Amino acid sequence: MEYRESAEQKIFVRWFKMQYPQFSKLIYSIPNEGKCKPHIGQIRKDMGKLAGIPDICIAVPTMTRPGLYIEMKSINEEGKKSGLSTAQREIHLELKKVGYRVETCWTADEAIAVAKDYLKDFQSFLV
Repeated sequence: MEYRESAEQKIFVRWFKMQYPQFSKLIYSIPNEGKCKPHIGQIRKDMGKLAGIPDICIAVPTMTRPGLYIEMKSINEEGKKSGLSTAQREIHLELKKVGYRVETCWTADEAIAVAKDYLKDFQSFLV
């Protein structure tokens, strides 16, 4: 993950945990990037690592969705947005097919807007 992308993700996660402390243990990152030796890569695959999985999961169901996944991408110095890989597009489609909301965000502000919109439909299932 590029520095700018990781910085935006950190800002978003920090905001989310402060804004929604009741869900602070239900947001997590899925570290899926990074180079490693081939045998380590195989071990990770055997343990369930899957290319294309979004960066962040918010495991809070709403009345309409089982959860929210956010893929954080970067914007370069010239303002060009990075795109999704083929593996990411395929996984995002599969997640959507089973009901998850999946969004791609380039800034913390975009991710904040997505999270607010998603959680407006939250109603506690606990009575």
